[in-house]
Amino acid sequence: MKSKIPSPFAAGSDHTNACLNYMHDMSYGYSEGYRLAAELLINHVESENQNHDTLVYPICFLYRHALELQIKNIIRIGRKLLDKQGGHPSHHKLSDLWPLAKGLLREAEPNQPDPPEFSRIDKFIKQFADVDYDAQEFRYPTKVKGRKSLEGITHISLTTLRANIEPLASFLWGCEAWLSEMLQFKNEVEREF
Repeated sequence: MKSKIPSPFAAGSDHTNACLNYMHDMSYGYSEGYRLAAELLINHVESENQNHDTLVYPICFLYRHALELQIKNIIRIGRKLLDKQGGHPSHHKLSDLWPLAKGLLREAEPNQPDPPEFSRIDKFIKQFADVDYDAQEFRYPTKVKGRKSLEGITHISLTTLRANIEPLASFLWGCEAWLSEMLQFKNEVEREF
């Protein structure tokens, strides 16, 4: 008699079961999960003083992906709010995604000056895009045609990376929440009339 191997994606009988698809829009869960995972890995490196040189790749990728998802959520919600077609672009180019999100945020609240975070995000996105233009550099040791990933970079301070990303991620989360509230209000008004 063969023993049945359980699916790796099935519920178990212990306290480690994770809930999926429990909300209408799980966008926040995805972006926050990637951000939190990066933060936990940095905490591990700091507390154990080990694994710096191997965990740097997933940490950078996780942070980058969290930012990408936050920006895409802003685009998706902003387009709905402003009655524009489409969701978010499917590519991974932060340097193309952020200007689109920033434009939608400006359009959602016209005649307001840009918050100071916009210029900080502009600079950070450019720096990240210069190193990892299309979300491949921290994923693979070599690129297409055999080019080595992350050429010219020899060290990354994980604490500096975190110190740069965390305030920007908080600001983007606030933008996403603000747009969501405005969209919810708009939908309620439209239902009333």
